[in-house]
Amino acid sequence: MNSEEALSQFAGLAEEYCSFFESWPARERDSFLREAHRRLPPLYAAALQLPDVYSEPPESIGEENEEEDDDYVVPSTPDPDLVPTEEWMATWRALGKHLGDRKYYHEMFAPFKLDEKEPVVGDLSDDLTDIYSDLARGLAKWRRGERTTAAWEWQFHFACHWGEHLTSALRALHALAFDEGLGPPPPRSEA
Repeated sequence: MNSEEALSQFAGLAEEYCSFFESWPARERDSFLREAHRRLPPLYAAALQLPDVYSEPPESIGEENEEEDDDYVVPSTPDPDLVPTEEWMATWRALGKHLGDRKYYHEMFAPFKLDEKEPVVGDLSDDLTDIYSDLARGLAKWRRGERTTAAWEWQFHFACHWGEHLTSALRALHALAFDEGLGPPPPRSEA
C-alpha cells in the first residue's frame, strides 16, 4: 500500500469512528462499548501505516511561516479545528454518565517503569472522547484538502496522545468483553 492509499484508508476509518462516536447518545451502553471494541484495532493498525510527515522544519523557517510544504508541516497555533474545551467537557461528562459502572478501570500508567507499584484509574469516557477529538481535528483539515496537515495531526497525536488512549481503552474493553460479561465485539457485517 502506498502513502496515499494508507492516508485515504486512515481518513475513512477516522470518519467512521467519528460518526460512530457521535451516535453514542442513541445507543445502548453495552452495544456502544462492544462496537467501540470492534472499531479500535483497525484504527490502530491503520495509524501505524500513516505516511511519515512529521519532521522538524529547517532552521530557516520561522514560527511566522505556517504554510504547508511537501517535506514538513509547521502546525498553526491556535488550532481552529480543536474541539472547544467546554464542548469536550460536556461530551465527556455525558458519556461518562452513560457508561455508568463501566467508565473507570485500573491500569499501570507507565508499563516499563517496573518500580511503579500502584495502578492508576483510567476512564473510558475520557479515552473515547479524546480519540474522537484528535481524529476530528485531522478530519477537519482532510475535508478542506489539507492532506499533509491532516496526516501530521493524526500521526503526531497518535504518537503522543490518542494512541495511548486507544491502547488503554482497548485493554479495558477486552477485560469487559471477556472477564466482565460484556461479550465480544460484533463482526463487521453486523455493525
